[in-house]
Amino acid sequence: MALEWLPLFTSQQSTHLKNWTEISGTRARACLLLPISADDCPGYTSYEIRTLKLMESIIRKYAGESFTPTAIWLASQQKDIYFDIEGAYPNIPVFTSKPYGAVEFSTQLLSAENPNHSKRLADFSDQLNEPNLQNISDILRLVLPAYLPDHRLRVSLGADITYHSARTLQRKLKQEKTSFRRIVDDVRCRAALQYLGATNMPISEIADKLGYSEEAAFIRAFKRWTAHTPGDYRCLTSF
Repeated sequence: MALEWLPLFTSQQSTHLKNWTEISGTRARACLLLPISADDCPGYTSYEIRTLKLMESIIRKYAGESFTPTAIWLASQQKDIYFDIEGAYPNIPVFTSKPYGAVEFSTQLLSAENPNHSKRLADFSDQLNEPNLQNISDILRLVLPAYLPDHRLRVSLGADITYHSARTLQRKLKQEKTSFRRIVDDVRCRAALQYLGATNMPISEIADKLGYSEEAAFIRAFKRWTAHTPGDYRCLTSF
């Protein structure tokens, strides 16, 4: 069952994640506790949901494509969710302000036969570790959004995330026809578009959340990405 492998796979993203399974009546929960505090990290909610989505996809790999959680637990508070949480989890109850995050499902799944039984668990583990099947750039795009507010988006951070030296990381990204700087730009651009389109957050605050020390630097970057200033883009998308 995927639950036996969740700690292994999530540790590939961070060795500091705490992952365990608990059972309460007819419900089982794959639980997650992040190494950061929601009070200390403005990007906590995004980090938590992305990691839970990763856990959910691993369970689905074994349980079958029809798998749907019975509920989602978030340690994040409702006030910190700046996007369409119902769209992210359609028809699934989402509970906030919990002591930890969790993907909840029926305990019947624990004894269910794996519909993909012909594929060995070890094969899937090998695929997750194989650069040709899971690009390092994809891993960075998944994880980096949580680090944007930290103002430390250096190659050394990417090296820590992917368990490579900085030189090896740069070489592998070059093989994928990209670079760490380009990935950071892409992550920042996507986050900026989300903030501008879904919130009324001031431009200065968005700049800070994206890891810019000055609002002017963010405006220059956004104009390079889209040919518009953040304010103009917000006006254009508000109609």
